[in-house]
Amino acid sequence: MNKKSLLPMVLIIFAVLGCRQLLKPKRADTPEMRVNVVDLATEFKKDTRAANAKYAGRTVAVTGIVDMRVAYAPTVGFKTPENGFGVQCFFSKDGLESLKPVKSGSQYTFLGVVEEKNGDVLAITDCKVME
Repeated sequence: MNKKSLLPMVLIIFAVLGCRQLLKPKRADTPEMRVNVVDLATEFKKDTRAANAKYAGRTVAVTGIVDMRVAYAPTVGFKTPENGFGVQCFFSKDGLESLKPVKSGSQYTFLGVVEEKNGDVLAITDCKVME
């Protein structure tokens, strides 16, 4: 394969990858729905497909007890009753300031975008503390 035939293929790959980033949902300023983290975990454990259809890509206010705060990353994990299943909030730059007072063992409400569940962790991205 020569360099001229490889260039269009490389450009197509970059275009597809770039478009995926543009299509990624952004967090709205107000939640489309509110849910308790225990209820959210239970829904995903019971029927992942239905829960993905209901929540994935939506801005949600999730309330629960913070189980862990990752010291080296802008991430918190919620306490859930389901063994082997976790719900984590990942903070973006604009949510970092709101993360400072968050402590493990306390209840908080976070605003973020629910990702499709893959594996044992449900990711909520672009988070910020609401309450």
